[in-house]
Amino acid sequence: MKKKQQEFDLSVLDNVKTLMEEQNVIYTRDVDDIDSTRAALSGWTFDEKDRKYRGALKPELNIPVLDQWISQVESVYTANPFGLGITSNSNRDISYHKFVLDKCQENITNIATRSLVDMLGIGYAYALVTTETVNVELNWQRPVIKFIDQRKVIVGYSESPCLDDCEIAIVIDVIPKSKAEQRYNMDASDLKYSKDILHGYNIVLDAKYQCSVVTVYEKVAEGVRVSKIVYDKIVEQTTLTGLDRIPLVRFYADQCYIEKKPHWRGAAHRIAHLWKLVNYEISELQSRVATSPTANFIADSKSVVGNEEDYETGSNVNV
Repeated sequence: MKKKQQEFDLSVLDNVKTLMEEQNVIYTRDVDDIDSTRAALSGWTFDEKDRKYRGALKPELNIPVLDQWISQVESVYTANPFGLGITSNSNRDISYHKFVLDKCQENITNIATRSLVDMLGIGYAYALVTTETVNVELNWQRPVIKFIDQRKVIVGYSESPCLDDCEIAIVIDVIPKSKAEQRYNMDASDLKYSKDILHGYNIVLDAKYQCSVVTVYEKVAEGVRVSKIVYDKIVEQTTLTGLDRIPLVRFYADQCYIEKKPHWRGAAHRIAHLWKLVNYEISELQSRVATSPTANFIADSKSVVGNEEDYETGSNVNV
């Protein structure tokens, strides 16, 4: 049976609102940087503003400045990833522990490779440490590391780049309203967009058909309190006792400061201006070569008469 709303500690709602107010400007800037970096790394570096400035008819040539280097770094790591081992000073059977470790090793290797690419490009990546039950009777569990999209994470102020001292963080999921109604026993009146705790912030979703689910991680005296919020209602809340930090880890590349607060940006951020300048100049050169032949067109004049416009290039070429 689900807990009633009044049985939950409602202070988490105010804590989330405070976090959003404090971090919204930085979060919005982060999202813009993430989007532009991903666009650049995917081979698209011109937007509508660029086209308006340059002229719609000019060709666009993209030079993938970072792609080859990132691929080389990724290949070097993939060929020799770091590993974990387990030893025992007793005669106890550790085969199960090795099995768990092997599963963790595979999980860690995959996360590390994906995080490495994001750190080089965007500048940072997030991983959430959770558990998975492998034996219900004995309550055996194994750690599972999940890669979290940077766009879905908002963290409180932290001096540690890895979030060792972070007091609060939220992870945002977007799900269909129909699933929220079924999973959390909610109805349409509960899911009015005006009630959304994230309403008014730069969270992209289709408010008519989708809703946000906010998972909040807070450091408390007993450990880490985990609350799940759908719109303005707490639907789940539990405390992970014994933890001395939130189970969210940030991997980072280059550290910088924005409004006197530490943030992280990758290589794409460092060369963004140069990258765009290169593409501008190469595209302009391509345009000039295409429209400025170096030799006159030679043909029977009868084949041109009456069709002169088809041969004009706008570069004063004599036909």
